[in-house]
Amino acid sequence: MLKKIIGYLSGNSLSQIILLLSIPFLVNLYDVESFGYFGVFSAYLAILSQVNGLKFENAIIANKKTRRIYYFISCFFISTFVSVVAFFLLIFFFDWLYALLLVLASYFAYMINIFQLYLVRIEKATQAGNLSILRSVLLILFQFYFSSFNLFDINGLILGYFFSVFLLSFPIVIWCVLLVTKVKVMLLGKVIVNNIEFVRYILPQTLINNVSVQLPMFFIESIWGINAAGIYAMALKIVQVPSRFMVTVLRNLFISEFSKISSNKTLCYKKAKKYSLYLSFSSLLIFGLLALFIPLLVDLFLGNEWSNVVLISRCMLIWYAISFINIPTFSLVMVYRKLKFMLNFEVISFLVRLMLFSVFYFIAVEFYFGILILSIATGLLNVYFIVAVLKNR
Repeated sequence: MLKKIIGYLSGNSLSQIILLLSIPFLVNLYDVESFGYFGVFSAYLAILSQVNGLKFENAIIANKKTRRIYYFISCFFISTFVSVVAFFLLIFFFDWLYALLLVLASYFAYMINIFQLYLVRIEKATQAGNLSILRSVLLILFQFYFSSFNLFDINGLILGYFFSVFLLSFPIVIWCVLLVTKVKVMLLGKVIVNNIEFVRYILPQTLINNVSVQLPMFFIESIWGINAAGIYAMALKIVQVPSRFMVTVLRNLFISEFSKISSNKTLCYKKAKKYSLYLSFSSLLIFGLLALFIPLLVDLFLGNEWSNVVLISRCMLIWYAISFINIPTFSLVMVYRKLKFMLNFEVISFLVRLMLFSVFYFIAVEFYFGILILSIATGLLNVYFIVAVLKNR
């Protein structure tokens, strides 16, 4: 377990360091408004990327190693079908080029993500980490290359993201096409049917979760304008630094470890409590230090144009510090498939956020105050999630 964590975590950590180091250079090429448009695009992209495979990718890490290639190929088939359907739906709401970029970018990003999950599952976590490094390098190179491109709501940040995931996922897609000829269709169908509960519960939960998480970006643009969306997008980059380094990595590894000892429920819950305690202390230290250094980071790397990022980032730290602690409990939910509980929780979270922003929409409040209220409410919801999971086996 420790070896896998180090291998995967080091690759993801280096990839995030590369992205962070690029920010001071990118802010010299793109203004606040450009980051606002990219933030809105990324919000749509996050929703599409998660829904792309109907959450069947959870079957890759939650099941035994036998027939693991069938889970991977199932994800490929499902995501391809969903992407085609999504494009024809989105062209009714967006310009065809914007819709095409959204759908293809989400598809290519999804293929990279499930390939990384597959590598972790077959004990090749280091290679998965290396893939993250390459992805970050390509993203930066393309965002620099397209810095002069600007077509209203499509800019170089968006095009840079698209071409980075396209180039990296292309050999993965080709490999999938070649693998299709080696799998048994009947067995593939059986794998999908036997894991349909991931689609039944995780898909609605994921859709609600992602819409709920991305809801602030849409409302911020609508209530406070595209510049506020740019400030929020940059604040996200700062407060998500610890999460980007560790959350996905730890979550996948915890799920993998818990699935191996899932027959011993007492041991699983004991380990989850221990990991949650460790992460509580880690979260206090990590996010506490981040709160202290945010003003220095903004002053050194972003400049006066981004000064509002300091206050917004600090308001959001409550949200992300507590969310960091619930990684082990989320992993338990996945392993023991408490999917109905997860769905109910996400519905409550979505309704709370929707209610808050509806109030902000009709009652004028300061930007920072609205984000602070959102952060506190989300933090309290995560506390409830942790307690509810650990107390109810």
